[in-house]
Amino acid sequence: MEQKGRQFTPLALAVLKGTTVTFPNRDDEYHNALSRSDAKSFDLGRYGTGETRDVTFDTLGLIRIRCEIHANMHAVIAVLDNPYFAVTDEK
Repeated sequence: MEQKGRQFTPLALAVLKGTTVTFPNRDDEYHNALSRSDAKSFDLGRYGTGETRDVTFDTLGLIRIRCEIHANMHAVIAVLDNPYFAVTDEK
C-alpha cells in the first residue's frame, strides 16, 4: 500500500488472512501508517522517502488506516478468509 502524493494507494485493498502488506513511502516527506482497528492495531512510526514497513494481517476484519502526520490520508484493508473477492477500480 504505497504512500505517494499524500495518499495511500490503493485506497481499498482486500487480502487473505495471513497476508503481509508492504507500506513504501514514495513521497519526499515523512509518513506514519497506523490503525487502531479491533482486527489489527499497529503504528509503523515515522519513516522517510524510500523506506518501507511491513504488516501481517492475521485476523479477519476491516482495518482502517491513516497517517498520523497528514490527517487527509486514509485507506481500508479488508482481511478475508477465502480468495473469492475483487476490488473494483474508480471506473
